[in-house]
This record gives sequence, structure tokens and C-alpha cells, in this order.
Amino acid sequence: MKRFFCEHLLKAERKRYHLNNIVTYFAFEKVLRNAHRSEFNSSVPLLFMYHTSEVVLHKTLNLRVTPERLHVTLWSHSFVFSCDSLFQESTIESLNILELYDHNIQPNKFAITFDTFQMAEKKTFRAVRFHPDKTVKVEQVEFPIVTDDDVLIKVEAASVNPVDVNMSKGIYPRAPKPPHTLGFEGSGTVVEVGKNHAHRLKAGDRVVFLSGSYGSWAEYTLTSGTKVFHMHPDNTFEEAASHFVNPATVVIMLRLFQQEGHKAVIQSAANSALGKMLIKLFKENGIKTINLVRRDDAKEELLRIGADYVLNTNDNDFEQNLEEIAKKESATKFYDAIGGEFAVKVLRKLPPESILTIYGILAADQRLPLTSFDLFSGDKQVNSYNVTPHFEKLPFEEKEKHVAFIQQRLKTTFHSKIAKAFSLDKYADAIDHSNKFAAEGKAIIKPW
Repeated sequence: MKRFFCEHLLKAERKRYHLNNIVTYFAFEKVLRNAHRSEFNSSVPLLFMYHTSEVVLHKTLNLRVTPERLHVTLWSHSFVFSCDSLFQESTIESLNILELYDHNIQPNKFAITFDTFQMAEKKTFRAVRFHPDKTVKVEQVEFPIVTDDDVLIKVEAASVNPVDVNMSKGIYPRAPKPPHTLGFEGSGTVVEVGKNHAHRLKAGDRVVFLSGSYGSWAEYTLTSGTKVFHMHPDNTFEEAASHFVNPATVVIMLRLFQQEGHKAVIQSAANSALGKMLIKLFKENGIKTINLVRRDDAKEELLRIGADYVLNTNDNDFEQNLEEIAKKESATKFYDAIGGEFAVKVLRKLPPESILTIYGILAADQRLPLTSFDLFSGDKQVNSYNVTPHFEKLPFEEKEKHVAFIQQRLKTTFHSKIAKAFSLDKYADAIDHSNKFAAEGKAIIKPW
């Protein structure tokens, strides 16, 4: 049986077709594959507009692909094309699928035309892969089989986070077993949906997602439908690519803080993208923040966005000032992104019953020079925090609410400046940029 890949190449920007007085927008790229089935059924939503007026109707172009035929149906009109004849040319210009008379917008008779309707064999896509020997390469990966619980997505943008950088070095403890594709989160367009999620997702949907072993630093990814959520219509793919790692981390940080009953919070690496989000979200909830940075030039911006205190950890009087402010504000929660000796030094200056929660490993030496006396002297605690297990424990409806809450605020509370975009081939430059210039904004991967 012939294996083939049918792709309707429509770029990320919307292509516009003027057909008499009708303007047809194809707002997505649709992929049809028959790599593992005797036939494949799908739908292409079409949006028709009359002149420049509002949308007057929505119709669906239904397609069924078998090894021998492409079946096209619009309303009650059906057309069949031989796949063998279509494969004779890699590109068929102006394939006129049908001509019909629609009574809703009479008296216009028009044809729907697919320019560059490509039908060609395609079995692989490009991805940035991490291998057991800790090498990273851009490779061709076979298209995976979409099971009932899966969603196949064309990746439009993927963020570069510290977790991704650590995965690229092989030092992230929760990474999939290699070889695997790098990239924890991203945004894109749905290509194919397993039946378990067909009630809420369809081909052409703009979505945000968390990736599995197929990662987000790739042209396509496959992930569980429980990790795929609709994009807010006002957000761009670039903005939405950073929808989870930092924003969700901060949202659940607030939730844990409130559950533990603290009054004020201390955070290290406050000038990071996550640090700025924490300042804004906690401010919105009436919680004072004590923010630790390493440079004086970072203070002004943090104070402007709502920080209550900003301390330079390199100042000679840093520890004394921290102890006084923490006592004054009853700051008993410390979210630390650095770890190592620094984390313990701060903990020792905090009030009794304080909790040190380590969520990052920026320090080169992660050994904690902690003594039993450090804990027993003030009934203090040390724990770790990773957003993923907390998020995974939530019911799906609550996950949707969290994601919707974040996406509504991607331009405000959870805004991440996009500093630079990199192609898949330039992934190493993206990692280097993230390491050196994280305070200046996010690096993202653009596969196309």
C-alpha cells in the first residue's frame, strides 16, 4: 500500500484569494497523512467574507484520503481526484476543486482554488535531538503515529528556558530518556487529533502545548491532548510560546504561598523574567516582595513594576538589611533560583518558621552547607519546587482555567519580552543567548 503525505502548503501568514467578489481566507496550514491507515478523514474549515463586510457564513471542506483517491466534499458537492495523477507533479498550480452557486451570497458564482496544493511524499521532519552521549544535533525524525490520546502539532514558536538549557547539558533530572527532542513548551497549529480529544480540538486550531519526548524544538511535535490548550486570539505565536514554564511556575508559587499562610516573600534572581512576573502577580494580590539582585542597575525597573524592596546581594550590608526587612515584614517564605551556599546564607537571616523553597540550580556548586542547627534554631524548613508535578496533579478543568488566566495576561502580568528568534539550525546560539542575556528578554526558536 502506498504511503504518502498530502500537504496543503499555506504559510503562517494568511494567504488571500480574490475570487470575483469573494475573499477567501485560509488561516492555517492543513496536513493530511496516510502513513499508517488505509484511509484518513479530515475537515478544513473555510472562512468566506463578502467584500469587506463581516463574516456571513462558515463552511467546511471535507476531505477523505485513501491510497488511490482524494475525495472532496463541500455542501452536497462531491469531487474525486486520482492520487496517482496528483503524485505525477510535486506541485499542482491552481487546482480548481469546484464551482458552485451559493444562494447566501448570490448572484456570485465562484471557484475555490488552491494555489500550490502540494501532494508529495514526506515521512520525516526536522528536530533538535539530545542523545545518550550528551551530544545535540538537528536531525530528521519520522512522523509519529497519532494514537487516540495524541495531538500532532505544527510548531510555530518554542521558548528557550533554563530547563531547556539544562536538558541540553543532560543535567535535568526529569528529562525524558534519550534520545529525545529538546524544548518543553511552545505554540502552534493543530494538524491531527486523536479521537479522545476530538470534542474540543480540531485541525487548524491555534494552540499552546507542553511537550513530551517529541519536544518543541522541532517542525512538528506529538503530545498528549491533556497538554494542549487553545491560544487566546489576541496573542501571537511568539508571545504564546512562553505560556507555561515561567507564568505557571509563578501562579502555583502564589497558591503554595497562600496555603502556607505567609505574609511576605523573598526571591532571588528577581531581575529574571520569572522574577518580574512574581513581583507583579504578588503585588496584584496585596503581598509585599523582597527582591534580591546582583546589580544596582536592576533596581529601578523592579521598583517601577511594583517591587517593595530590592537588595543588592553584593553590598557589604546586604545580610544586615535583609535580616531587618524580613523581620519587619514577617517574610517567612524564600523562593530561591540559585541554590548552594547562597540559599543557606539567606535562610540563616530569616525569621523563625521560615521556609526555603529551591526551584532553580543556577549556582555552579549545588551543595548545601546546611547544619541541623540551621533548621532547629528557628524551626525552619527546606524543600524544593518544580511546577510540572504540581500542575499534573490538577484536574483538567482547573488546568484549563490556569492556562486561560495566564493567556489573558501575557501582555501584562506575564509579559515576556522577545529578545531574539533563532532557527532550528541556530539552537546553540539560542542557548548561548539565553545564558548570557536572559535579563534582556526571551530567546525563542522559530522552526519555519
